[in-house]
Amino acid sequence: MSQTSDNDIIFVVADTHFNHESSVKDLTDFFFFLEKVRKEASKLFLLGDIFDFYFEYKTVIPKMQFSIFCELQRTSTSGVEIHYWAGNHDFWLGEFLRELKIITHLNPEIITSCGNKILIEHGNELDSKNVIKIIIKTKLSRALYSYIHPDLGINLARRISKLSRMRSEKCALNLNHLIKYAQEKFRSEADAILMGHFHKPYLYKENDKCLVILGDWSNYRSFGIISNGKISLNRFNHSPR
Repeated sequence: MSQTSDNDIIFVVADTHFNHESSVKDLTDFFFFLEKVRKEASKLFLLGDIFDFYFEYKTVIPKMQFSIFCELQRTSTSGVEIHYWAGNHDFWLGEFLRELKIITHLNPEIITSCGNKILIEHGNELDSKNVIKIIIKTKLSRALYSYIHPDLGINLARRISKLSRMRSEKCALNLNHLIKYAQEKFRSEADAILMGHFHKPYLYKENDKCLVILGDWSNYRSFGIISNGKISLNRFNHSPR
């Protein structure tokens, strides 16, 4: 469990899924969002799948990811503490993110804000199991994949990610399942739950407890804010210029 200061303002975003097909508008708006983070937030939580596929090579940074890493480093050096929760498209969060002062999390974690316990997770654990991704995420698979030339490896990753997105689009958001999960967590360990993965913004409240699902970036520009122990669901409307 992580303790946060009662004065912390935490911005949270997930599922931007940046890849070589992302629009200039999507990317530009995200950079302006990070500018807003630097002005208003003390922490930034990235709840997974910021890239459509993330595999950390020892000596190579994919061209498409470079400008995003630069902006994240700029945000980190400005004094904003950045945390990254691994999503189902994040196959290896390694040393490079830590060199950028980004704290990585491989599992769900509870933080406390003004006495409220908030469960933070990507959310893919609640989705049906994807055998292909389970195989790819093994240590042996990662080791073998690292020997593939990056041009070939990234092309293969694009194909896997595209298949995954097509599969996800065919799966309806099972609200009953999510609400049941939330109610169990409310009874046992959490006052609130914040997750991504499902790509559609959703807010469920039960008395003073809540489940918040962040939508994706390309369709909704949605993000969360944790302040004074409460979570709000917001939308980034447009770039200032």
